[in-house]
Amino acid sequence: MKTLNTLLKAVLLITFLSLTSCSSDDDEGGSAAKSNSFTVDGGEYDTPNVFLVINGSGSNFDKDYSFIFTNKTMREDAINGISLATDANQFAFLEFDNGNGTLSTMNAVTNQITVGSHPLSNDTTAGLDITNWDLTYMHNSQQFGVPIGYTSYDLEPSFSGAHMNIESISIDVAARTGTIECTYVYYSYSTGVEFRGEYQGNFTILNDTL
Repeated sequence: MKTLNTLLKAVLLITFLSLTSCSSDDDEGGSAAKSNSFTVDGGEYDTPNVFLVINGSGSNFDKDYSFIFTNKTMREDAINGISLATDANQFAFLEFDNGNGTLSTMNAVTNQITVGSHPLSNDTTAGLDITNWDLTYMHNSQQFGVPIGYTSYDLEPSFSGAHMNIESISIDVAARTGTIECTYVYYSYSTGVEFRGEYQGNFTILNDTL
């Protein structure tokens, strides 16, 4: 009987240690999934679609680039440039200023986009409740255009903490796609509130040649 009790205690101890180890592994195993949205003024707004915009053509590309987070699709063409579907309700436009001058390839531009913290430029803004559009046109039975009437959240230049933190990123310039996990935050001078978002998933590369 004494031997049986000892054996049972050993089994219980091993089971407890195993459960504790699994719990610890679950707690430490990776970050929580991002919500793919931004929050401002007490509201949360979905941004399931993300686009990396690179400006230029041939062997002449701007060092600057931008990420756009929105709830609808976007497209590019040589006539209209970059356009947003007019059924969109919200967007966040995050711009990154990498100084004057140009780069010779799109790959050279994307090589600047690395894991770590990247400050946002003063042209960063966001929009909610889009009501008016300019330069609209139809493509495959869907209307696109440039939003001009919306509640704006412009970046406050004096807020030194405005940045995007990239936790992971991969870019395939040839396929015009990539994946990213990131968070971003800035203070809006137009409304006096903090603007904060996060995303984890795929993005599409758009090339603005205009």
